[in-house]
Amino acid sequence: MKIIVVWVALLWLLVACQSPDSTRQMVMVDRALSGSTVELTLAGQVQKVRLVGVSAPNFNQKPWGPAAKDRLEAIIQESDRKFSLELEPTEPKGSGNYRYGYLWRNNILVNEQLVREGQGLATTQYVLPKYERQFVRAQAYARLMAVGIWSHDAPLRSNPGGK
Repeated sequence: MKIIVVWVALLWLLVACQSPDSTRQMVMVDRALSGSTVELTLAGQVQKVRLVGVSAPNFNQKPWGPAAKDRLEAIIQESDRKFSLELEPTEPKGSGNYRYGYLWRNNILVNEQLVREGQGLATTQYVLPKYERQFVRAQAYARLMAVGIWSHDAPLRSNPGGK
């Protein structure tokens, strides 16, 4: 009987320590502006949101920049534009007209999915600690599988976002 009580207590503690999804808000994503930026409607206002943790190539970094935007747009279309958004609690300096956040489709972190598919580099500078390991592993997977910017046939030879 004591063992059962201990297991129940441990299970309760594990569930209690999970970060709540109450920080997520339901949003309608209007479109992809780039491989790591979306335009969405939040609280009745159209806003630009940069996806934290992924640095996608610019449009002039062909073919990767346009491919990253096309992939993000495809994810948006697949989901009927319905997502949940977890905003970054502290905005990075110089964020201007952009908000920063984590975009979720069902229980899939889209930011991480893009890195895993090789649509950009993992950038963990502003990533919440609870997600940092996911981004590092996603990039390691993309490199190992040689997908997207990590392709052996046509790798990206300059930093995403570079000229």
